[in-house]
Amino acid sequence: MRTEDLTQKQTHDMEAGIVNQRQATRWSREEILVVRQQRLRHLLKYAKQHSKWYAKQLAHIDADNFTEAQLKDCPTLNKETLI
Repeated sequence: MRTEDLTQKQTHDMEAGIVNQRQATRWSREEILVVRQQRLRHLLKYAKQHSKWYAKQLAHIDADNFTEAQLKDCPTLNKETLI
């Protein structure tokens, strides 16, 4: 892809993001909770698929049915773990 094409795509994506963020300021509490839940589940799935460490650590977690109340069951990645 040419630089001009990439720049145009990035600009388009940023403008779309701004529109989405503006719309989000009008969401109800329930809509916000639904989106948070979706994003959390997506993040867990991504971590399990793209990180061997998280795949092992999160093996017991069902990302499709995960709730915020279960966050306490997730391991944290700290400096000691990295070393």
